[in-house]
Amino acid sequence: MPPEYQLVAFDMDGTLLDSTKDLQPGTRRAFEAMRAAGTRIMLASGRRFPG
Repeated sequence: MPPEYQLVAFDMDGTLLDSTKDLQPGTRRAFEAMRAAGTRIMLASGRRFPG
């Protein structure tokens, strides 16, 4: 049976990353669970290149 969601996209800056630009442990565990369920994760940013 395919996962409920095949792709989930997240904004990185100010949403996923904390002030030190790192993932919180709970976020990391949620990503691992999504990947284990077969869901693809896409990271996005509104920053311009080369930012």
